[in-house]
Amino acid sequence: MRDSQFISVANAAQLTERAQMRCGFITELKWAHNGKLLAVAHGRGVNLWADGFGGAPTRTLEAHDGPVKGLAFTPDDRVIATAGADTTVRLWLALDGRPLSVLRAHQGSVESVTFNNITNTTRALVASGGGDQMVYVFDLTESVRFIGLQGHSNDVTCVKFSPDSRLLASGSWDHTVRLWDVQNEHLLTEMQHDDWVRDLAFSPDGNLLATASKDSTVALWDPATGEQRFIFHAHDGGADCLAFSPDGRLLATGGRDHAIKLWDLAAPSQTPVVALSGHDKPVLTVAFHPNGHMLASGSGDNTIRLWSQPSAASQAH
Repeated sequence: MRDSQFISVANAAQLTERAQMRCGFITELKWAHNGKLLAVAHGRGVNLWADGFGGAPTRTLEAHDGPVKGLAFTPDDRVIATAGADTTVRLWLALDGRPLSVLRAHQGSVESVTFNNITNTTRALVASGGGDQMVYVFDLTESVRFIGLQGHSNDVTCVKFSPDSRLLASGSWDHTVRLWDVQNEHLLTEMQHDDWVRDLAFSPDGNLLATASKDSTVALWDPATGEQRFIFHAHDGGADCLAFSPDGRLLATGGRDHAIKLWDLAAPSQTPVVALSGHDKPVLTVAFHPNGHMLASGSGDNTIRLWSQPSAASQAH
């Protein structure tokens, strides 16, 4: 049985802002899988907060020659990958921020980066999408090699592996979401929005793919068939980001209306479970803490805000 601090449909309306940190030009934030580190990509590098999640960052990575557009942790949290406007993907040791390697393939800004679930396969993969309209998959298992997945007709804005590592989803300015067969390196299916695709994520069980678009909607798709399951008319002006709760029962979204909304996936409707206000510019990135007790949000107002139940702040780390 889940404890009372786990964010759920029953208690989401009680969420309160528990902490706030400032950081310029926030592009993406991610929790380490063990919940002990919060990483925030921004215009000048990556800030890392350990344990306390407040005040000054514990450590900063001066990561790229230009803005950092995205980041990801390996499943064991030992390595951080960063995507940069300088056309590179860089790998860092999470423990001390030591640089490990630079991956070069893109001919334009790298907008997104993701690791596969290494525990489910013998291949350690990192995928990236960029302004050159390409998706690249780097195989880190032995010596680094990469393959290019071509098909998008505009910038690739987001990439994610499915939990079983068999699929790779990519979203683009060309209004499409593409699902790729990773092992056989070919396109499986394509889904369509009415405007560019800003973010996407697989549910923890892999049975849903959620996509956020500038067309103001967040769509739920069946990855096995490419069929649309439901579409939320989520954020006026555009939906910018999304994240599944650890149990897959809630979807958090953020958008140009400055709001964070939580949606019930067991009984989807056009009415969110709760809409959280506090940011005064678009919400660009959201992420649930792995223990389900806290939600982090990052905005164009240069703040990171942490949301939890009134007594959960001390239990989230």
